Amino acid sequence: MFMDNDVEGGNLGPYADRPRVFPSMRSKVHTPLIFRILMGINVRVLLVFLLLGLGAIFYVGAKTSPIIVFVFSICIMSFLFSIYLTKWVLAKDEGPPEMVQCAIEK
Repeated sequence: MFMDNDVEGGNLGPYADRPRVFPSMRSKVHTPLIFRILMGINVRVLLVFLLLGLGAIFYVGAKTSPIIVFVFSICIMSFLFSIYLTKWVLAKDEGPPEMVQCAIEK
């Protein structure tokens, strides 16, 4: 009710004279909770838990069906090979200086 009276009466003043107030929450760097938790975990402890989890999956898979162990092993080996290839490709030079010079001139 009071706000309507202020707007109708013109008590708010012109737009240029109004103070610009922005919420202060934008000034803080917001990191999601899951990232804060993961950044606080020791890498070695995380590696041990991952190995225990993989061992449990292999154990359950071996008890259930050897096909599960085979497929899971192929997936892990493919993942490790992709990491190797990524490192190998990124370690290579971009090319001889003549090729780089030719690309810049065009």
